This record gives sequence, structure tokens and C-alpha cells, in this order.
Amino acid sequence: MPTHQAVSVAANHRSRNTARLRGTVVVLPGRGESEALYERLGDRLAYDGYDVLVTELPPLHGIDAAWLDQVAPPAEVTDAARVTLVGSDSGAVIAALLASRWGADSVVLAGIGGIDAAVERRTDEERIAERTSCVVHRGRLSADADLSALTVQTFRPEIVERFRALRLTVPVLAVHGAVDEITGIGDALRLYGSLSPDIELAVVEGGVHDALNDATHRTVSAELVQFLERKGREPIVRRDASLVEEVAA
Repeated sequence: MPTHQAVSVAANHRSRNTARLRGTVVVLPGRGESEALYERLGDRLAYDGYDVLVTELPPLHGIDAAWLDQVAPPAEVTDAARVTLVGSDSGAVIAALLASRWGADSVVLAGIGGIDAAVERRTDEERIAERTSCVVHRGRLSADADLSALTVQTFRPEIVERFRALRLTVPVLAVHGAVDEITGIGDALRLYGSLSPDIELAVVEGGVHDALNDATHRTVSAELVQFLERKGREPIVRRDASLVEEVAA
């Protein structure tokens, strides 16, 4: 009988400013990323009433079919029925693959990557530029990320094959930068669309690869909160100019 070891939590942002916990968000970082890169996102979602667990994942060469079949959710997760998996870059692939096994009730995929080899860049500055235009995040990447990981790490063929055969039945939000050069928007749309016919897609105009941490991170976080609040239900707030026209008439 295999031992199901829980994925480790590198940072825990506890919910606040709410009378009750609204749910748990488990963040699965991408290649070469540390928990420090998700401090802003964790604090923002915690402020809105969510527990946010930022996990620590092995490099992609350490992720095989056995790992996917055996790894357990973080020990801090007590109610899987109220868990959203949020994955960035290669973490998006892992989030999609683990959603059913972990019993997550929704998934957010941001700047999916690791399926194909990334484009090589000669300098760290070029590597950072293809990931973000946010000044703060650029500093975090310089201090807290392995910038070479995007160009040297890709998933094993068995993981790619499993992902391409995957179909998700829970609500899914995909967020992707329109000018992402690491995973081009065309390739990304095909990957996202293969997962679910009902996937919600948010394309960030002018956005690059790190969709959760680019210059538009506040707008993307707001989109994420709205998704968490409705999870497949109809939008709570309607944006419909025809309603104004009807009242005016």
C-alpha cells in the first residue's frame, strides 16, 4: 500500500475580516517559483475571507504518474468540498491533474506552462521581461525565483499524455496574458479548451506569462474573487446596457 504523503505548505495566509471562512485556496506555484511570489495574492484573498495555502512542489523531473497518484492535499485542508486549486505555469497543469483526486470544487489555471519547451533567453533581464512588467514582481523574481527553470524544465511525456486526455467537470477559470511568449495565447487556448467546454476564459490584454503577478494583478485578483464567489453559478452582478435603455424608455 503506497504512502500518501501530503504536499508541503510553504506559506499559510489565514482568512480575516469575515464572520466565517469562505473557502480554502491551494496555490500550486510554477517552475522555479517560491512562496514569496504569492504573498500579495495570498494577503488579498485572505482579506476577502479565504484561507490561502501556498504549496511547495518538486521540480518537474520529480513529478511522474506515481507522484500524481499518491500525493495528498495539504494537511491543513479539512474540507475538500470547499477547496479551489489555483495553479500558475506548470502548477496549472498539476492543479488540473489533481482536482478530481483531491475533490476540489473548482480550479483556476493561470499562464499554463511546462507542456512544451520554453524559448531560451540569454539574460536574466530578458527572462524577467517575458514574465512580468510589474516593478515589484520583477524584484521578487530577481530575489526569490530560479529564472532558468522555465527553459530547462518540462513535464515528462507520461504527464503530458495524461493531461491531454484529461476532462474536468468542476468550474474552471483560465487566465492568460494576450502577449505571453512562453506559452503563446493560441497554444494556451487549445490547452484550456480541451479541458472543459464550459471553461471561463479571461485574456489579459497586454499581459505576459505571470498572469497572477503581472502589472494587472489587482484586476486579475478581482476576477479570481468573483469566480470564487460564484463557482459556476450565474454572475451575481449583471452588466447589461439594455437594462438602462429599458428604464429610460
